[in-house]
Amino acid sequence: MIPMGLALPLLVTGVVSASWRHYRQRSRSARHEKLWAIAVEKGGETPFLTAEGGVESAPPFDDVGELNHYQQVSWYALALAASGSWFYPPAVVLSVPLLGYSVYHLYQVKSRSVPSDWWSPLSVFEMVGVFGALISGRALAASLIFVAAFGGRKWLLRVGNVTNNIGLSSPVSLRNARVWVMRDGVEIEVIASELEDSDIVVFHQGDVILVAGRVVDGAGVVRQFSLSRNMKLLPRYVGDPVHLFTQVETGRLFVRSV
Repeated sequence: MIPMGLALPLLVTGVVSASWRHYRQRSRSARHEKLWAIAVEKGGETPFLTAEGGVESAPPFDDVGELNHYQQVSWYALALAASGSWFYPPAVVLSVPLLGYSVYHLYQVKSRSVPSDWWSPLSVFEMVGVFGALISGRALAASLIFVAAFGGRKWLLRVGNVTNNIGLSSPVSLRNARVWVMRDGVEIEVIASELEDSDIVVFHQGDVILVAGRVVDGAGVVRQFSLSRNMKLLPRYVGDPVHLFTQVETGRLFVRSV
């Protein structure tokens, strides 16, 4: 167990780091909002849309991408907590800031979910389990709960994307799916299992994304399921990630798999 006098400052450090990341994201959103307002005033295109077709005042929250990040951090916390419990006790101390980071983001996830989820049995278990484990100094138990909490929600988002963009009646086989790739400046169709590391996969309007990766060229808007249990539209530009089973609403994306 970690003394509370040491654990509390470390937890606060993690929370502050997460809140700083959130602040930077909001600052970027505010700068983008001013640019969009100018673009709209001049009659330019505004790619950030709601599912109902309206214009959002800030970039939409990328639920899948954020959950990927949160889960990755919680996996590192689990690795450190487990190593400290079994082999090298000081490693547990290093997991505590990551747990504080995850506490902040678990709150963010819940705040973006439907209100009924706040008091569901699973949500109550998560809140009691996390804070009980942290108060009692059980870093390993807290990290396990975070991994399950973020991973479970990511799985539900994937099911939502399959249901809304493909349909449960249509079988999905990532290895046997056919995708378009750029080779020698020409788009050709290949089986996903035959993709090479150097291939750039091309997704057109209406295509379901069957290769997770990052956009290396092009631009577009993708349709994906959210924590609020609604479909939302997110713009994707060079450097942005794309996720499995989301759908290209408009544009064309050149994606390198990761």
